[in-house]
Amino acid sequence: MNFLRNFLTQLLTNCISTLIVAGILSGAILTLVSKLKPLRDLAFSPVSVPLYSILLVIVVICIFLLLRSWVRRLKIRSANYGYGAFQANVTNRVEAHVHRGVLDVLATTAELCGGIDPAPGHTKALTVNYRLNGQDRTIQVIEGSRLILP
Repeated sequence: MNFLRNFLTQLLTNCISTLIVAGILSGAILTLVSKLKPLRDLAFSPVSVPLYSILLVIVVICIFLLLRSWVRRLKIRSANYGYGAFQANVTNRVEAHVHRGVLDVLATTAELCGGIDPAPGHTKALTVNYRLNGQDRTIQVIEGSRLILP
């Protein structure tokens, strides 16, 4: 439910921002056209546009934004933190650091394992298997590094 709420909020925000930009651009174009003497009458002549066509354009823009944000979504498949055979599954903790499709996590024992060191005395690594833009990928960073995806 939380994912759906966040997804719909992001979609609505994208739709509104697109409509605002379209309004600003159309206002700028109308201002530019009104400066041109020969085209002034043509630009401000009354045009009847059916309401359904305006709604259709808005729906198409929203669907486009929905598909764009859905395809670009980052999905964490698995995440392990440790050294050699001493690995801790930290998938849930890494997923908790994904906000608005961006992963930002610090690879430390305190951050990922709650202070319980899976391999004391060894330099550990965070290995993340993820899916981005329809492609499966793997990345590994050393202990103390910050991982930002995409």
